[in-house]
Amino acid sequence: MPLGAGLYVERMIENPLAELIVGISPDPVFGALLTIGSGGVLVELLADTATLLVPAPRDEIEAALRSLKLFPLLDGYRGRPKGDVEAAIDTILAICDFVVENEGRIVELDINPLIVCERGAFIADALLVGDFEILEETT
Repeated sequence: MPLGAGLYVERMIENPLAELIVGISPDPVFGALLTIGSGGVLVELLADTATLLVPAPRDEIEAALRSLKLFPLLDGYRGRPKGDVEAAIDTILAICDFVVENEGRIVELDINPLIVCERGAFIADALLVGDFEILEETT
């Protein structure tokens, strides 16, 4: 069984400081909900999340991140480097912008992990389920 039409290779993310989960789910009453939490293998282990309404302002996203049990890892726990919280917030804001632009079309959006490093935040895995037009690639 073929794995797909193409092979994608990305550079290895070195020295990750923390992994976050970022999820979007529609709510019939409130609209899109944004869930931010401890990601990677810690998702189920810590059950450490915060939920906001979309669009979420920058200060609410930062407060949600600071409320997580994971936040000390982003804040230089035990002399480790501090994570690029601004880059993580920028990425989450861009995700919120995408959700607003595609209102009513997204059934589910899960990013796990969003890897936060000393410089930058990188999406390593994402699942998007929704009503989107499929574009054929031509060669």
